[in-house]
Amino acid sequence: MEQALEGKEFNHPLHMGQHLAYFSIILLYSTAMPSLMLLAPLYLGSHYTIEKWQLLRMCKMPPLYDIELNERAITLFTFSVAMHIVVAIWVFSTPVIFPSRVLVYQSSQRVNYYYVETLSVLERLVNSRGSVLLLILMINLGLMLFIEPVALASLKACCFKRPRRG
Repeated sequence: MEQALEGKEFNHPLHMGQHLAYFSIILLYSTAMPSLMLLAPLYLGSHYTIEKWQLLRMCKMPPLYDIELNERAITLFTFSVAMHIVVAIWVFSTPVIFPSRVLVYQSSQRVNYYYVETLSVLERLVNSRGSVLLLILMINLGLMLFIEPVALASLKACCFKRPRRG
């Protein structure tokens, strides 16, 4: 037991913040670069083995943390999911990448010029790709801001009551 108190300290909040930042970056940019999603399992597997080895062999026993650390991380992760949906709306409704209408102009020398007309932000949200993702964003924000806090509060009140002493 004395050896469990020796060694370097394992900073769990720092590691959780690093993991959260990495996943937020992957979610933010994975719509435009889908190959980033392949990095998530590599990151998880390597950090799992490294941190397990550190905890079991090198570091001393970490202190007990309150559940507030996990709740805050989950809240921040839901905001990164919302930002992922916002970036998806922007990328998938870009007419240069995914054109909905291609206009053709034929010159007097019988050369065809193809171009895509620019869309305003409102037209991007109303088109078929943007409107579905906008609906998903609204559902996600509604779940995150209204339903989740009520469900968590009722779950804590019903299932996790402190036992009465005496």
